Amino acid sequence: MSAPREMQARDTRILETREEISLIFSAADPDLEKSDRTLVDSAARIILTPPAAKRFLQVLRDAIARHESDYGVIDLYAGGRRRGKGRDIDAACASAARVTGADRLIMLLDALGVHYGLEHSFKIIPGTVRGDRVLLGFNRDELGGDASEELLPVLRVLNMPPRFQKIFREHLDEANILLFGYEGAEGGGVYKAYLEFGSMFDEKEPGSYDIPESFLLHLGFKWDATDNRKATLARYTCYPLLSPEDIVKRVRERFYPGPSSGPLDIVKGFVEKAAAAMRPDEFLYLEVAEENNPRLSFDINMYRANITLKEFYPLLSDACDLWDVPRDDFQRLYEPMKERYFGHVSGGLDREGRDFLTFYYGVAGSSR
Repeated sequence: MSAPREMQARDTRILETREEISLIFSAADPDLEKSDRTLVDSAARIILTPPAAKRFLQVLRDAIARHESDYGVIDLYAGGRRRGKGRDIDAACASAARVTGADRLIMLLDALGVHYGLEHSFKIIPGTVRGDRVLLGFNRDELGGDASEELLPVLRVLNMPPRFQKIFREHLDEANILLFGYEGAEGGGVYKAYLEFGSMFDEKEPGSYDIPESFLLHLGFKWDATDNRKATLARYTCYPLLSPEDIVKRVRERFYPGPSSGPLDIVKGFVEKAAAAMRPDEFLYLEVAEENNPRLSFDINMYRANITLKEFYPLLSDACDLWDVPRDDFQRLYEPMKERYFGHVSGGLDREGRDFLTFYYGVAGSSR
């Protein structure tokens, strides 16, 4: 039996949900460090249950205590660089360029040194369910006053179209939240970036000021991961004054105007269940349009209900039946995630003109 291969951890990140705590290590291969070849980072993830993580914490504390007793107090940054501004972001970007998909996003945000939230989702379209979808978001203030310059290498590694880079950087200072996403697809995938203009929700209490009937909440940038000429700009318009009943009525009139609609029944079921666990003003309703394609959709945020996916299982099952999704495919996505909090549902027509429903989950609490 061969000895395990050693990798030196360069950065560590922790992600947690109610059911698990993940340790993500960005590691350098020592064999490559000794050679003339380019250093390639790899990412390793260790998933622990909360009790196991607590036991590991105690073991680690004991080990550090013994080490400091024998060798002196540990300097957190001795022999290395601080994350974020002090780290060689160009070297980190060069390493990230050698991986693909969501792993590239994680490596780039780790290199920036920001504290980000991670959200998953799965999209149901006729005949299939797609679960290779992630969204990572963080507060723009973490980047400081020169946020545009710090993000420029990241945008370039993600191959964001130059036109989008210009628009993104022009509006960056207006945003309070930045989000980056990835959606896998046959033959490739799509990278996404969003500017969120939601400062009014952070600064004032509902009812204490005049809220506009509608306003631009997100500006979205989406481009093909292998051919950035295939790109679209999306606008997410928020309608903050709608009650749960008004939301269902608007979805019916705008997206499912026929005498009967299976998707509408599913969406209505989600809204009614969430309405029993949260105030009407805690719902967040958006409508989405993209340039140069038929995309027209809605998004209903219900994170504040704090309801797990498994409590919506009958409705998720109905969605699979409605569009003939193989049950085994759905169960493979659902089972590991069923204890996580449901967040929001979107539906309507996607950029290929297909009916769809997408279900987001995994971020505890509200996005507002």
